[in-house]
Amino acid sequence: MGHTARDYMRIHSWAIIHGYTLVTPLCDLGHGFGKSGLFEKALGIPNQKNLRKFLLDNPQTQNLHVPHPQGALPHKPLPNGYVSPKTRKVFLNYYNNRVPLTEPPNQDIKNITISIRRGDAAMCPDTIVRRRLLPTSYFLQAVRRALDLFAIKDFKLTIFSDGGMGEHRGSYVDEFGNPESILDSFSPYTNSLNFAVGPPSPRTTLEQFHHSIQSDIFIASPSGFSKLISFYREG
Repeated sequence: MGHTARDYMRIHSWAIIHGYTLVTPLCDLGHGFGKSGLFEKALGIPNQKNLRKFLLDNPQTQNLHVPHPQGALPHKPLPNGYVSPKTRKVFLNYYNNRVPLTEPPNQDIKNITISIRRGDAAMCPDTIVRRRLLPTSYFLQAVRRALDLFAIKDFKLTIFSDGGMGEHRGSYVDEFGNPESILDSFSPYTNSLNFAVGPPSPRTTLEQFHHSIQSDIFIASPSGFSKLISFYREG
């Protein structure tokens, strides 16, 4: 979802820079999203189904199909990860005016949300993909730091993780893919702890996405999904 949104925004930036109007595509995502339109609804992106159909049914209309910014020749491609200020404003406006798909966190208490990347990345060989995963001790230290820095006493700690794969599917694992007890690891915060561990699905992905954006404090993993959450939090 994070990488898809990044390319979505880069294409929008490319269109603005070169004087085109982007007709937003309907993305086909994994984790059960498919072409359901849930991704677009989650970000508040307008449904342009009728306009897409009109352009496809009327080849005489002047439109340019650009499958990816890197293929947008003869213009220079956008720098990696580039999003224009106007694109940023447009997508933040979409999100702020969306129809909410999930319940917001309880605003009567401080909410701390952690996104712990595991899943397929923890099963990779010892490459840069797996080496970017952080140990549980990092997240514990980050929680302690946040509580001390902001003098927080009463709070709710929510942890989202895609967990393990194969025989450990649905269970919390460490950065090497080995089983680890999330209750033992976060035992100092058991009374304030809520967690969702398991393979991604549309429901859990959207819950994690919106909950993380709306929390008072978000502790991220190095991932495209966390970068997307941070993009909307900054807005």
